Amino acid sequence: MIKLLLRTVAAVSLACWPAVVRVQASPGLSISAARDHTVATAPDGVLIWKVQWADHLAPAGERGASGVIALENWALIDELGQMLARRFDLPKAEVGRDGGGRGACPYWSELAQVARPSETGQSNSHKTPLFDSAGNAWVINTHLDSGDYELQVRRSNGHDGTWGPLETISNSTNYVSGPEGAIDSNDNITIVFRDISGGYKLYAMRYEPGSGWSGPNLVYSTATFFQAIEAGADHQGNVAAIFDPADAVWTAVYDASSATWGSAHQVSPVGYDTMLPTVVANRAGTGLYLIYRVTSGGPPGLYAHRFDSTTTSWGPPELLPGTATVSFSGAGSASRYPATVGPFGDATVFWQSSSPYGVYGSRTEAGVWQMADELLAPGPYDADMENFAHAESSENGDTFGVLTRYEAGSIHLYVFRHRAGLGWDPPYNPYTFGFNITTRSRIAPYRGSHAVATLYASQGGTPQITSLLYDGTSWQPGLLNIPGTYPAFFQEVKVDQGEPLLVFEAEELIGDNFGIWATWLRNLPGDLDGDGDVDLNDLALLLASYGVNAGGDVDGDGDTDLSDLAALLARYGQACP
Repeated sequence: MIKLLLRTVAAVSLACWPAVVRVQASPGLSISAARDHTVATAPDGVLIWKVQWADHLAPAGERGASGVIALENWALIDELGQMLARRFDLPKAEVGRDGGGRGACPYWSELAQVARPSETGQSNSHKTPLFDSAGNAWVINTHLDSGDYELQVRRSNGHDGTWGPLETISNSTNYVSGPEGAIDSNDNITIVFRDISGGYKLYAMRYEPGSGWSGPNLVYSTATFFQAIEAGADHQGNVAAIFDPADAVWTAVYDASSATWGSAHQVSPVGYDTMLPTVVANRAGTGLYLIYRVTSGGPPGLYAHRFDSTTTSWGPPELLPGTATVSFSGAGSASRYPATVGPFGDATVFWQSSSPYGVYGSRTEAGVWQMADELLAPGPYDADMENFAHAESSENGDTFGVLTRYEAGSIHLYVFRHRAGLGWDPPYNPYTFGFNITTRSRIAPYRGSHAVATLYASQGGTPQITSLLYDGTSWQPGLLNIPGTYPAFFQEVKVDQGEPLLVFEAEELIGDNFGIWATWLRNLPGDLDGDGDVDLNDLALLLASYGVNAGGDVDGDGDTDLSDLAALLARYGQACP
């Protein structure tokens, strides 16, 4: 998306509130800045997006920066109102390791291009990949070319590293914003997105195997501004779409039994002001949750609803215990809480308290929300949870979380793990490096309790996207190289059949765009201890997990059984190339 970053033409002083600047990417688009928000408007005055700022981050002004909108709180945002990064204009300390040192396995595969580099007047913005039952990955892309919007998808050919053609599925709306996708157990895909022509419209498109893509279906139209869009599917193929007009949370539900969309209606309590609606589901669709923050009008804190497949509606709101102090840093069009639902239907959401900033985790146990757990003690450092942190669950029910935080001249990567039935591990900082910019990090559990974390960092002295490995016991020393030396501010990782897929936009904040790329984390099947070969140690690990847990899961189906034993024995004695 960064090819079309906002380009300011002049610095704006504090005396000029509200500041209005022009952008080169979209002629006539205006940016207005106030103390607690930044907005973009079209030439006809229609509000396109709004980024809200917390009091402690309210910009003192706006300054010009080549290639970005850079507020004086050093937040960097793009043309769609998405948070790119937060820069710190302070001396940086050169600390921590800064290189590779990993062996041949696991390794990231050769990069495959998902979208070509953007040319002048163009941009691409992708979403988290969706996986169908055959192991094909679907990437949703918004393509903008001189003010014309296209909704596109591209599907992988399984896990072999190749991709089918980039397909434009809609170019009939005037605007495409915030597309979100959901896939059900029958491989039906639903994409919901926003248009701003003649008001604000919520559209939906459906893909059904054997039938292909439908045209855009108008689900809801209003004169009231909204921008947050979320979607999730349950195990019966119902799809719940969420959006946020007038600081409230609304929903529209697709009923799979009748193949129709129901009427949109408010789901948050009437009179409660809300923000940051987040929808999260597990892959089977047996746990589908809505989470949001209430700021006023009712008891403050995080609230959650669980979707009821029997009634095809959201259950009642629940105030999550111990969340009254929840805060935010910057809430824009793509901001959401880092949350996940495990294979057994329990949810976890990570959040940050108001200053002093502590990091917390709230979880359900057997469907009941528990008192929030303090994960990082309150202190002076803001982690910007709703823009840069991430959470994911493993197939054995463990929960992982990751964030980067600027602390006194360096960037600290923190990882969190909740072990099913055992509780939280102490927070761990596996990587610290001299840098003055934080951006999104991602984590993907795979093959039982293994995990990989990806982030924009410094490797060998070069800023680029890179990764770290967790072998099921500890985080490994050294960085695991990702092919190329690309910077990447937008990245997403998703796991299928035990293999993580990384999709990222390779581009600089100021300068070149290199396109959207994809790579798979490859591993020698059967190498359970990660030492590069399949030997007696791996067989012992499999036998210890046989019929008990996924610690010996070779085929990626979430358990350890006879098929895993057969797969390991077939590769016994093999080593990484």
